[in-house]
Amino acid sequence: MSIAELFESGEKKSNKGHFRNLVMIARADGVVTEKEQKLLEKMGRKIGLNQAQIQEVKEDPSKYRIHPPVNKEDRYERLIGLVEMLSADDVVDEHELELMHRYGVGLGFDDDEVEPLVEKILQQLVAGKIKYDILEDLIG
Repeated sequence: MSIAELFESGEKKSNKGHFRNLVMIARADGVVTEKEQKLLEKMGRKIGLNQAQIQEVKEDPSKYRIHPPVNKEDRYERLIGLVEMLSADDVVDEHELELMHRYGVGLGFDDDEVEPLVEKILQQLVAGKIKYDILEDLIG
């Protein structure tokens, strides 16, 4: 661990943990497609990671811990991002769904609500809804 990592903000650690989950979802089926790769880059930049940090997490995601957000809106935003990654290659397999379930529970959602939430988000993404509209629908 570098000196800089010792003094990272809680938000930066949380963002790296979230990006770690995105990487794990992308890798879940054994292949990271070009679409998934591009989405990882885009999402990494969007949450404030620089290219070196994105690369570090992609190379060894196991080094990063998950720091779930406390705020309800942030938890839903993260879940939407994970589902977006899940569907990026247009193929959703059983292992990806198992990871999604585990990450959903890790984000603080009840065990029995994760699957319906993931399904609802998937349907809205397929219908072309943007993240903001999906978030509004979920937290109403």
